[in-house]
Amino acid sequence: QFEHAVRVVEHMLGAGMKPDPFTYNALISSFARGGLWQKALGYLHDMRRDGLSPDRITYNSLIAACASAGEVGKAEDILKEMRDAGVKP
Repeated sequence: QFEHAVRVVEHMLGAGMKPDPFTYNALISSFARGGLWQKALGYLHDMRRDGLSPDRITYNSLIAACASAGEVGKAEDILKEMRDAGVKP
């Protein structure tokens, strides 16, 4: 599923379009469900680089991905960041 999401984004970029928060959330969620938490975190960085703010969906996907991978400390870091940003879980 995440391969399809990446192809869609690559097609968008090739057409001169920039991903929006919905697109980034779809990518992050796809990689998170696939157990690729580090790749999901990479798209969080890309999202911010593009001037977009993560929302509840973004953070919850990342927290779940990290927790499922046994990266509890990372999940806690993301939860703290979420709260610091004023986003409710």
